[in-house]
Amino acid sequence: MGLYDEKAKAYRALSPFEAKGLPDCVCFLPDGRVDWIEYKAAGGVQSQHQKAFQYQVEKRGGTYRIIRSVAELEAWYRARGLIK
Repeated sequence: MGLYDEKAKAYRALSPFEAKGLPDCVCFLPDGRVDWIEYKAAGGVQSQHQKAFQYQVEKRGGTYRIIRSVAELEAWYRARGLIK
């Protein structure tokens, strides 16, 4: 996956050891799916690297979610039947 480098005004490849843009949490679900979760405070915004990572996940049919509270996370997992 490549990212657009604003300073260089060009796309660049990521090293396998580079972690820019990775979300705060990766949840491996019992059915084999993976949820990528970014935690943000109220009014918090994603970096360009985080937006690029989200795009790549969703382009491949993955689930990427921005969560702003524990209650929101619980409600989301409850609605998906993952917790009671």
